[in-house]
Amino acid sequence: MRLDYKYLVAELTSRFEPANQANMYKAQMNSLFRKQGQTLPELAQEIKRITRLAYPTAPIDIRDQLAKDCFIRAVNDTKIQLTLFNREPKTIGDCVRVGVEYEAFVVDQKRLTNTKPAIRMQHDTPFEQIDR
Repeated sequence: MRLDYKYLVAELTSRFEPANQANMYKAQMNSLFRKQGQTLPELAQEIKRITRLAYPTAPIDIRDQLAKDCFIRAVNDTKIQLTLFNREPKTIGDCVRVGVEYEAFVVDQKRLTNTKPAIRMQHDTPFEQIDR
């Protein structure tokens, strides 16, 4: 009975302990991209979680750098990536702030340029001339 318990503990540990799955989480970091409808803060939170699991023994500053680089790649929007590159954020939190500011600016610009005129032009076409 004791041998079965040790075996079970070893199997469960290898299955659920993050240190034993670091390579899997590293692969997830490399293949991670922003999902449709996912906000930048949600993406950053997911990246921070996976980075902690992929590099459980790495110093915090190294993990932060890896998370920041992963975030910039995962955004998958060249305009946001260029903005992040130009602004040189130090942390993933800075990346989120810059990205959210950029997205808010783009939404505001679209709203301003897509406004429809308040007055519509009407044509004085007699009813008989309208194609039916």
